[in-house]
Amino acid sequence: MANLIADYVVVGGGLAGCVIASRLSQKDKDVILLEAGPDPTGNPATEFFLSGLSLQGGELDYAYPSEPVATTANRVHYLSAGKGLGGETVINFGGWLRGDAADYDEWAEVAGDKRWSYEGLKPWFVKSETFYDSGADPQEHGFEGPMYVISIAAAEEGQRKYPLRETVKNAWAKLGVPHNRDRKNGASVGLNEMHENCSKTGRRQPSYVAYPLDHVKVFTNTPVYREVIVSAGAYQTPKILILSGIGPSADLAEHGIPLVHESSHVGQNLHDHYAIHLAFRLRDPSLGYAFGSAGFQNPAFMKGLSHIATSTMLLLPTSRGTVTIRSSSPTDLPRVRPNYLSTQLDRDTLVHAARTTVKVPTATENMKPIVEGESPPIKEGLEGLTPLTVDTSGEVILERLQQTGEQHQHSGGTAAMGKVVDGEGKVLGVTGLRVADASIIPVPLGGHPQASLYAMAEQLASMILADS
Repeated sequence: MANLIADYVVVGGGLAGCVIASRLSQKDKDVILLEAGPDPTGNPATEFFLSGLSLQGGELDYAYPSEPVATTANRVHYLSAGKGLGGETVINFGGWLRGDAADYDEWAEVAGDKRWSYEGLKPWFVKSETFYDSGADPQEHGFEGPMYVISIAAAEEGQRKYPLRETVKNAWAKLGVPHNRDRKNGASVGLNEMHENCSKTGRRQPSYVAYPLDHVKVFTNTPVYREVIVSAGAYQTPKILILSGIGPSADLAEHGIPLVHESSHVGQNLHDHYAIHLAFRLRDPSLGYAFGSAGFQNPAFMKGLSHIATSTMLLLPTSRGTVTIRSSSPTDLPRVRPNYLSTQLDRDTLVHAARTTVKVPTATENMKPIVEGESPPIKEGLEGLTPLTVDTSGEVILERLQQTGEQHQHSGGTAAMGKVVDGEGKVLGVTGLRVADASIIPVPLGGHPQASLYAMAEQLASMILADS
């Protein structure tokens, strides 16, 4: 490798790294892509989303252990992060919902750059996708992009028919939550159609497949710790910067690392989507509403997730965590302090959301005849949990959130735009170094990160090419 010459070196072959490497190579740039993990091509568990359950905590997941979190019953959280070519796109569950337009507008305001507003990002959303509905608004959706995006209702030629779909939709309507099918002007308020980025045959689309790397020099199982375009993710990117002498001077001094540039916000501002999973008992399982019953035997259901359960997620948290290093050794894991639910607003919001979620299946006229009640998780250390109801106190709901809630692999913000990098991903105060991954997103986005990250990477690639 010592004799290799390239125009660009991309460190990290995850979602954004693959997009940028691919786009640069398509413009005849010499690109080296370095990835610390393996090439997962040929691993059968990566083919479909449902089989991805077996990948959590496995060879393709860093599963970083956090520091004990005082605000979640002092638990250690294992933070999933893709370890291999494709990164999170190899182990995620394919959800594809953009954030609300207001989320991107806040990003642009914080960064001082309108190119990251909803209108600024819209051309890159369009460029990244092939939307399943040819009749959709061409100003909002693309039809020639690398990533095929389809609604759950239309997936597998409509074979994945969920028997409670209309019942649940009507139950939410009774609570004043309307169906928001088209998300006009980027508004996400209401009951949205669930989209996923599976192929037309129901298969996963990793970033290194959707964005070909045929003309990129790819090296896997190649850990590195300082290069030109860092795309190592919200946990590893701040670690790489700090080990390279770019970060808070106190952290550098503590570990004897020479200061290259004081950047006090590196590793700060960690945000994530914290959620609680709730499962519900059916009054009559023979009616076929649950996964495993006769109505779910169509193989199409094995390419998605189907069960009587919910994930109630805090999309716009105000709590912030930190990422730093444990030592000056590049092989040590980063030290992560997530600080979930550390603000009263976050606690109140998620308690309210969990109570409302319980109300839909257990206390609305549409669902109450079908659902008997909530079923607490059964796990060592969680003995004595009682079922949640609409009358459960806020204190008990909060305790459940603290005991059982978990992050959703949606972390970002640790090299925030406007603080650590500029509007083009260039590290402030340093020449010839960019960051291109979720760590630069300065505020939480109320949707699945990958839907935004593909657009972000497309725009960053165009900026890099314009500079060249």
